[in-house]
Amino acid sequence: MTSLPAHQTAVLVTAPGEIALTANHTIPDPEPHELQVRVHAVALNPSDWMARDWNPAPGAVLGSDYAGTVVAVGSSVDKKWKPGDRIAGFVQGGTLYHTARTHQLANR
Repeated sequence: MTSLPAHQTAVLVTAPGEIALTANHTIPDPEPHELQVRVHAVALNPSDWMARDWNPAPGAVLGSDYAGTVVAVGSSVDKKWKPGDRIAGFVQGGTLYHTARTHQLANR
C-alpha cells in the first residue's frame, strides 16, 4: 500500500472572499466511514469559486470533483472498495491534491 505524505497542496479559504493555494495543509486520518484517496486530478467548479463569497469559515477547503487511487478504507465503508482501486467522485469542500474522504458519491 502506498502511503501519503504528511502534508498536501490545497485551496483554502483564508478570509471571507479570499482563497489561497497552500502546500502545507495537514492530511487527516480517515474516519471509519471514509475512504482516503491519493488524488491524481481535481476540478474546481463554479460552485467552488462562488463558495468563497458565501462566507465559509477560514480554513475551509475548496474543490469538488476528483479522480485518484484508494489508499485506505475506513472500517465501516462498503467493502467493495480496497486499496489500489481507481476511483472518481464528488465531495463538497474536501477535495485536496492528495486525499479525498468520501465514498458516498464515488465510482470505479
